[in-house]
Parts: sequence; structure tokens; C-alpha cells
Amino acid sequence: FSSVEEFDLFDCNDNYIFDRAVKQLGVLADNEMFSLEPAYIFGGEIKIENLSKVDCQIHLMILRELSSPNIIGF
Repeated sequence: FSSVEEFDLFDCNDNYIFDRAVKQLGVLADNEMFSLEPAYIFGGEIKIENLSKVDCQIHLMILRELSSPNIIGF
């Protein structure tokens, strides 16, 4: 299995954001993910106050319609 640190993001203060998001917004359901508002591809900043819980499938379909995927390596 992978560690959380491999997939967690850093906020603007270089702190991991996932655990704080869970504390603030609650545990995710099977079909949910945390999303930045505005989306990162549109200049959204990685800040805890910019996060919301969204339906994964709907959110990713909308993002795909708005921008080509950018595949990154870990």
C-alpha cells in the first residue's frame, strides 16, 4: 500500500492538508472527494478554506470537459 504522504497535498504554509480537511468537512463517502473551489486548474489555491466535498464522478467529468488532463508522475 502507499502512504498518505505520497498522495497528500501541501497547503501554502507547507502543511499536509488531508487530515485537516477530514476534521473540518468530515469523512468522505465512497463516491466523494475533496475539491478546490475555484478548481486548481483555474487558479484555485491549495488552502483548507477553499475545499469542499463533491461527488467524484460528476466533479471529474466537469473538470475533464473544461481542461485536458495533465498526467503527473509521482
